[in-house]
Amino acid sequence: MDHPLMDSYLKALSNEKRRKIVELLLHEPLSFKELMDRTGMPQSTLADHLDVLQRSALVYNYVDPKKGNRYRSYYKLSDLGEKFVTTLYSFFFPPRETELVYLTPKERIIKNTYY
Repeated sequence: MDHPLMDSYLKALSNEKRRKIVELLLHEPLSFKELMDRTGMPQSTLADHLDVLQRSALVYNYVDPKKGNRYRSYYKLSDLGEKFVTTLYSFFFPPRETELVYLTPKERIIKNTYY
């Protein structure tokens, strides 16, 4: 059975640096500069990784006019990409037994409740 979208997502997530970017974007949308600061990646390396993530449809960028600078774009996980990533993480990193079971997988990742 052929699943091109799943193949694309898994290939994009096969790189540790791209997984780091995705984890950061689970928290909130970030600008290119913010991603550079938080990952410590050089501009060209980050641009290459974001290109792979965008081509896979895990991540997209947009301009948010509410943030004041109409030329600054932000990167965000797509809705389907967010669901895929949180499902994948909940499989590999189940919540600790002592954590509240009422949290969504995304909330668990954000609150660092994974091992």
